Formats: sequence, structure tokens, C-alpha cells
Amino acid sequence: MPEARCPKCGAHYYGWALTDPEHQTCSKCGTKLEIYQEKGKIAQPADLERTSS
Repeated sequence: MPEARCPKCGAHYYGWALTDPEHQTCSKCGTKLEIYQEKGKIAQPADLERTSS
């Protein structure tokens, strides 16, 4: 789930609405939010075990 922080006042936001540009400004001070998303490990093809039948 996307998360955001205001670089000016430090307010914290989270939710899918942050993917919409309309919701990417701080409601407290009007500054553009720094948007980030927690990244989990995504399996790469080399990470997967291969089995043969």
C-alpha cells in the first residue's frame, strides 16, 4: 500500500488514493508529498527452485 510523508510538516498519509495526483498534496500545509511504498522481496527466476518430473 502506498505511503507518503510531507517534507515540510511531517504529516503521514497512506492508502491507494495516493496513486491519484489529486491526493498527492498535504492537507495541512499544501506541500507536495513524498510518496513511497514498502518494498517486499519479489522472487526472481533464479530464486525459484526448479524441479523435474
